[in-house]
Amino acid sequence: MVAALLQRSAVRRSLFPKCCKKFLSQAVLVSPSASTGQRRDIQPHNSVAHVTRQQEATEPDIFANKSFPDFTKVENYLTSIRSTGLQPTLEDIEGFRPSRHSRPGTKKYANEYRDLLGTLCRAFSKDQLRNLLELYKLDPWWSRAKRKKVEYAESIIEQGWGWPSLKELEERRVDRTEVISKSFPMSPRELFIILGKDGADLLQLSIQYNVHISLIPDPLALHVEGLRGALKQMTEHIDALRKDIEDEIFELPTRRSIPQALIQRISRLAGAYVENYGDGGKVRIFSRDDSMMRTAQRLAARASMEEGSDGLVSMLYYEPPGPKSSSLVPADMPHDYSVYPFLSPTPFPWTMHTGGAFRIRRTADWLGVNSQEDITKRGGLFNNEGRFTDFSGKETDLHKVVLNLPTGDDSSDCRLITASLGHLLLSPGEDSRPGSLLPPLRGRMPLRKVLRWLETVRPPTVFVPSFPPLALPAPHARRRTLHRLVYKTLHSGSAHMSDISPSLVVKVEAECLSESSGENSPAVSAVSCSDLSPPQYRIGREALVNLMIPDRPMDLQLSVFDYGLISEEQLPVLKDYFVKLRDYATSGTGDYNPPCPPATFDFDGRTYHLHDNWSLQQSVNLVDLNVSPTDESSAHPRVRVFHEKILDLEASQQSELCQLRLDQSSDWSWRSFLAACDKLTAPWSQARSKEI
Repeated sequence: MVAALLQRSAVRRSLFPKCCKKFLSQAVLVSPSASTGQRRDIQPHNSVAHVTRQQEATEPDIFANKSFPDFTKVENYLTSIRSTGLQPTLEDIEGFRPSRHSRPGTKKYANEYRDLLGTLCRAFSKDQLRNLLELYKLDPWWSRAKRKKVEYAESIIEQGWGWPSLKELEERRVDRTEVISKSFPMSPRELFIILGKDGADLLQLSIQYNVHISLIPDPLALHVEGLRGALKQMTEHIDALRKDIEDEIFELPTRRSIPQALIQRISRLAGAYVENYGDGGKVRIFSRDDSMMRTAQRLAARASMEEGSDGLVSMLYYEPPGPKSSSLVPADMPHDYSVYPFLSPTPFPWTMHTGGAFRIRRTADWLGVNSQEDITKRGGLFNNEGRFTDFSGKETDLHKVVLNLPTGDDSSDCRLITASLGHLLLSPGEDSRPGSLLPPLRGRMPLRKVLRWLETVRPPTVFVPSFPPLALPAPHARRRTLHRLVYKTLHSGSAHMSDISPSLVVKVEAECLSESSGENSPAVSAVSCSDLSPPQYRIGREALVNLMIPDRPMDLQLSVFDYGLISEEQLPVLKDYFVKLRDYATSGTGDYNPPCPPATFDFDGRTYHLHDNWSLQQSVNLVDLNVSPTDESSAHPRVRVFHEKILDLEASQQSELCQLRLDQSSDWSWRSFLAACDKLTAPWSQARSKEI
């Protein structure tokens, strides 16, 4: 009877509003065919449950503009079904499920989704939809209480039937089309880490997310402009970066604070944010990477050891002999000197202050006298006719000074005397402006006045190694690739130079037994070695003396190293490091980063701190000396010149070193050593002369 009545009903016709309201209040279960105007029998077990009068009052009058036939008999039947307490089943809800849908993201899909959502909301009550969600055995989170009716229907469509969410599709469309801007407040440490080295990481972020990034200085923030979706992803990326930042407090070995200029340089070199912590002697390091954290610690320790170390090096000035009587220049004519800005052909050491560099030089005379010493006429260091004085004007003998340098190690087996070529530079200090051309001492004046100023003011002085033009490097095939470590103890003694005992030094050197893969890659870690030679360990004390020669293009640094050999078993920490380095260089363990040397180790009751971590290419050239030999039958002596192209593995800084070594301690060997220094420090025009 009911089926016949439904067939005769006007479901395909327009329904009047009053009956529609009662029909909705009783939550009639409409079949998919009936909702589309097709005839279909509705069985009694497909009827549904009960809706309260409060819900009836809140239901919208969707079909207010349509006309309904007399539905009294159907209404009575549904009321009787509702009184039995029957609930819809999965078979009932599956009858509304379409076999397919249009492509997500299109307008047609949106209309299909909304029509299906409206049909479910009209056909079922809120409690029925929640019960159906439980029948689908979905996560209880989707069928939790206190959700809206439309949310239950959306969960059935999306979670039960696998339709893409219309809200998410709309959000994606907005993310792809809407351009917005957002500011990210930053602390200095967060901004430094996000920027990366020279801003490379921030540039990569801008390219990756296709956004425009600018910096707001006050308050410190990043202003980002781009698509909404890109900004969402970038926000998640920045939040993840912030969570990964770790900090560590590191105590410096010297218990002295590091100047702010060096702090910034350490941060740039290590890729970690470094700041002084507390009253002094500690730094706080922020980083996302443990290796960067360790690198920052080693650089901070080295900077603290370098700070103030220039006062521990003796300094002498060389005054050339006056002109001979046959010279056209009067013997009593004085020379003036001045402090000139200096531009190095190689990078300055990273531990040097950035306020500028200056060198003391002799000024040219307006009468046309050369501003440099004429070694061919005055003999230079070889003839020993010049004067060696300290800043107080006290004259001394260079040979005795070098041989009697207070190394404090009389029990050493060997002594190595070297002369490094370079420039002795003055730094105006931390307070000067970067790149300043204003010298700390202005004007031209006699040398005695310049020396008195040096003794009184004591500006920071740094010896910067340089390569003379005469000593051309050897061909690449004749170079040796070495890995060198230098460890030092902290200085001990009083503030007076005569009472200072030079620090103990451990020098370790290992040779790569295969040729490097490239001419410009001196680092051992950048080449593939077939094997590393057994390291050589030397321990002793080293003393330095800087020789200022303002009448020549270059200065000298003399060193005396009294040392003895020790076995690697006595230094197990370094032995273990070289074993790992050999494994990395020979077999390629797959690790991208090579092993790092230990920052400190203890030996014989003392703590040694890493000072130099170098990879270098070394070549040896022979320089002919045009000096009269002791034996008339012998040829002119030849001196070995060591040329080293150095890569600092901690600071990633390259430099060059030209060094002379004294092999014997005889008087003639010493004079030949000085003759070689004359030849390499002389002006280019004089160095090529056969008279030197």
